[in-house]
Amino acid sequence: MIHIFLDKERIHLDNRDKVPNPEKTIFTYTSFCIIWSLGANLHDSSRSAFGENLRNQIRPHFPEFPDGDVFEFGINPMTHTLQHWNE
Repeated sequence: MIHIFLDKERIHLDNRDKVPNPEKTIFTYTSFCIIWSLGANLHDSSRSAFGENLRNQIRPHFPEFPDGDVFEFGINPMTHTLQHWNE
């Protein structure tokens, strides 16, 4: 499914010319969507286990996936990278 989004003609980002790695960008947005669509429905006591499991599934494909609580990261719209909410 990710390959559907990797066609440069189909990527509609405001700063498409500044996106050096479209595949990484798609993994960033997909990871964020998984966290907040599936993970947001979990009880607080399950979120840590969800984060660890998700990280183990994503890291082989997306090594830049950050350490820490997965629910504490958002997407920087200029760099299309995961960033801690405090940044």
